[in-house]
Amino acid sequence: MESKMNLGEVDLVAHLFKKLNQFGVKSKDIAILTPYSKQVSTIKNKLSEFQVDQPEISTIDGIQGR
Repeated sequence: MESKMNLGEVDLVAHLFKKLNQFGVKSKDIAILTPYSKQVSTIKNKLSEFQVDQPEISTIDGIQGR
């Protein structure tokens, strides 16, 4: 089964991440969770354009038990 992703959601997450950084929230204090592994990789690629430390980005299943 192929993983899903949504570019509109990726753009929204990137926008919100950028705004949080502008307001002084550190990347290490942000976690982005999504149900789909393809969405994780797409978000990571998008946020790498900002040239700042990346927040924690994971699937919901991947973060469980931490």
